[in-house]
Amino acid sequence: IETREAVKNIDEILKVPGLGGALIGPADLSLALGVGNPAPNTTAPAVEAATATVAKACVALKKLCGSFEVSDVNARVAQGFKLIPRGSK
Repeated sequence: IETREAVKNIDEILKVPGLGGALIGPADLSLALGVGNPAPNTTAPAVEAATATVAKACVALKKLCGSFEVSDVNARVAQGFKLIPRGSK
């Protein structure tokens, strides 16, 4: 999930037959949301809000939720994340 459109349509995306979950690309998402120019800003409030939207949808639809980058593992686990990159704090 790396675009505003993907976040907006997350429920429909997660309902695709055979799809087990979603991975968020926070760096690309920050750029797509316009909060990461010129470099990614993975902790910007807009990225956090979009991440929360995706996590909520994954939990509601009983799908796995993960991210390519996690700065706060405990916060993401509390949101329902199950796929955490190795080396995250």
